Amino acid sequence: MAWGKPSASGSGSAVDGWVKRLNDGDKSFTSLSIMPFRKLEDADIEKLCKALQRSGVLLSELLLSGRTLSSSALDAMNNMLLNNTSIQRLAVGSKDFGDSGLGALSSGLAQHTALTFLDLSYKNLTKASAKILANVVVKSKNLEELILSRNEALGNEFVIGLAEQLPQRSKQLKKLDLGQTGINADAKDCLSVIVSHVSTLILSANCLGPDSGHFIGNGLEKSKCIECLELNDCGFGDEGIRLLAQGLHSCSSLRKLFVGKNSIGVEGATCLAKAPVVVNQLETLGLRNNPEIGDAGCASLVGALAQGETGARLSLDLGTCNISQESFKQLLGLSCLEEILLFGNKIGGEDFMSSFDTDASTKACLKHLELTGNSLSEEHCLELLGLLEDAKFLPKLEALGLGGNSISDKEGFEGKVQKLKEERQTLRIVWK
Repeated sequence: MAWGKPSASGSGSAVDGWVKRLNDGDKSFTSLSIMPFRKLEDADIEKLCKALQRSGVLLSELLLSGRTLSSSALDAMNNMLLNNTSIQRLAVGSKDFGDSGLGALSSGLAQHTALTFLDLSYKNLTKASAKILANVVVKSKNLEELILSRNEALGNEFVIGLAEQLPQRSKQLKKLDLGQTGINADAKDCLSVIVSHVSTLILSANCLGPDSGHFIGNGLEKSKCIECLELNDCGFGDEGIRLLAQGLHSCSSLRKLFVGKNSIGVEGATCLAKAPVVVNQLETLGLRNNPEIGDAGCASLVGALAQGETGARLSLDLGTCNISQESFKQLLGLSCLEEILLFGNKIGGEDFMSSFDTDASTKACLKHLELTGNSLSEEHCLELLGLLEDAKFLPKLEALGLGGNSISDKEGFEGKVQKLKEERQTLRIVWK
């Protein structure tokens, strides 16, 4: 990959070098990322775009995010897209790109036959771009990933238009990122259609509200392709999670679910625990920043997971969920967990080390244990390192997080960490 680093001889020499490699059919020149700090004139962009129109060009990735493009540069890029057949991954424009920038590239984006990935995140797109974006999704037949996050004024119009157009695509979208795009409950009925036509869907940081859980759940019931669903900070509450969970009962494709920061309490956690998909099928369940879950909600999850299929392997994130030492002990007793992520809880205390059953730990499949910010004493951290000196204790552990705890003798502790790493070379310990 060429990164476009500044050169002493000026921007022209770098662009001339890229153009030469394109014209020569350099087989190793498949990716170009031009960083925003690289000074380029309009003529440089036009020269590069002209070279990219030639037959035989092998460049498949062009990353220009964060760079302000003039109208002439946008015209040159649009012409390039109309004639180029190699670009598969494209990121373009700065926060000043806006609706006019997208409009200038609209025909090229819609007609480009090779494009599979398009990043238009944080480009100040508004509802005026909704129709163009929906048209690009339908006409760019090979497009697999569309990133539109942080376009807060995009709003419901794109979702509504997309729900009408998406079923017409012969090829499903692998990833659609609509995080923080100003979607609200008024578009909730359209979410069902979108969920059922996308493999990875990100809707985090949108004010969807509890009722949207019902429509997303309907989409999950119908979907045969959804694998990852991110719904962090969507204002669901327990009621929204209850409605969502109804759709989880019959969704056979879902592997990852993130519902962090949704004011989920014991009721919501219990609803998730009752869904067979969560217990037997999920690979990742993200519940971070739901402090009302607490020990009671954790107990519901533990009880359900303990009864699940033994072949399931789950990453469970209960960071900042008000989890105590007793819940930690219960989690350690589950054989299905590959990751236990407990950042910012309160599992420290006098009896912390009693949480570890040394006999059961020899059979654990745990690969990542995150205990950052849990008020652990230095003594207990050292004792845990001591247990890990036995290769049979948590034998599959690859990562241990101990940062944000009470460690005063930093030099001595680092010595212990380094000694342990020599004995268990595959183990990564992060503590500072």
